[in-house]
Amino acid sequence: MKSRPSLNDETLTIGQLAKRAGLNPSAIRFYEAHGLLPEPPRIGGQRRYGEDTLARLAVIDVAKRAGFTLDDIRALLNANDAGQPAHQQL
Repeated sequence: MKSRPSLNDETLTIGQLAKRAGLNPSAIRFYEAHGLLPEPPRIGGQRRYGEDTLARLAVIDVAKRAGFTLDDIRALLNANDAGQPAHQQL
């Protein structure tokens, strides 16, 4: 008899991610909907996040506190994802 595969211990649920980032899960969904976070893979219908998402949320937090708009933050993150200097997008 095969057992059901367990969720990867190296990934976080949205609740775990939210708790570690000091956010509500709705904020994470908001960031996904507005293109600041990539859509995460799902296991059994449940969003699963890596440690890299925590770092991305920290960048979003710093940028928000510095007065950047969501559009500015998206441009910075997209430039970084593309391997370009972020200032070129601004």
